[in-house]
Amino acid sequence: MLVGDGYTGIIHYLDDEDMCNGVLTDVSLNKLGFESVTHLRIKEDILAVVDAFKKSVYVYKLEEK
Repeated sequence: MLVGDGYTGIIHYLDDEDMCNGVLTDVSLNKLGFESVTHLRIKEDILAVVDAFKKSVYVYKLEEK
């Protein structure tokens, strides 16, 4: 499960026991950060993140580390 933190702008991922298992990173292992995560949508391996402060939508392809 993915949880967007509107305060820090970081997206956390939870394991099967709902424990924080890390944060989403890019291929260079830099944390993905946003001004304010307001909505997350996932369809198959595509993640869309809405950042209301920047009035933007970011789209990512999800892959395992």
